[in-house]
Amino acid sequence: NLDLADLSFGEGAHLMSNRTCELPAQSWRAQKKGYEEVHVPAVKHAPGKDERLVALEELPEWTHSAFKGMARLNRIQSKMKPAALEGEGNILLCAPTGAGKTNCAMMTMLNVIGRYRRPGAGPEGADAYDLDAFKIVYVAPM
Repeated sequence: NLDLADLSFGEGAHLMSNRTCELPAQSWRAQKKGYEEVHVPAVKHAPGKDERLVALEELPEWTHSAFKGMARLNRIQSKMKPAALEGEGNILLCAPTGAGKTNCAMMTMLNVIGRYRRPGAGPEGADAYDLDAFKIVYVAPM
């Protein structure tokens, strides 16, 4: 028989077997009642070789209203732009909260909408869209 209680640590999740813990620069600790708070700032990643952020002006003009207030796509969005806005394949994107996944999803929707866009075919020369030709279902959070 395996006695799990005998194998568990008495301190539970509070066990720290290291004598010291060296934190990165700009980190801080705060002792609280019953726990210790440790703040470690996010690492600033250096841009990769040939990596650059895509300016909003580089996107088709008709897509700009979907990105109001933005001057450029962030790192993940810029990397995903060719697949999301211009590609036709499936995408599986995993990234931390706040990384820009929602705007990547927006680019995939704009990709589909753009396939049914008729420039200048609407009233007063506005663009028209064949809205009966496609359906988009967006489920969030995943």
